[in-house]
Amino acid sequence: MTNIERFVEAILTPPQGADAKLALHLLDTLGAWYGGIRTEDSLLAAKLTAAQPGLRAAGDSALDRVAQRVAIVRNTEIDDIHMQSCTTIGSVVVPVAVTIAQALGN
Repeated sequence: MTNIERFVEAILTPPQGADAKLALHLLDTLGAWYGGIRTEDSLLAAKLTAAQPGLRAAGDSALDRVAQRVAIVRNTEIDDIHMQSCTTIGSVVVPVAVTIAQALGN
């Protein structure tokens, strides 16, 4: 089973119980991330960063990966908005958590 097939299966059979809302927010953010890496803006940003003298290419450090991933998710995250603060919290929290876990080898 491919990653996209697992993702679709998770969406079609949402979790039950106390963690269901958290799981749905996570799936929403992962969907925005998956869609975001394919946008023209994200591809252009990666090319420009790598091509500009004096700028480090995204991916040089964990902090660079955090910034790139947050920007990619935020680029396509449109429906998971905390209305009181007008922010998409998942677009920051999930990429940071995944990147830190990856950097720590988890």
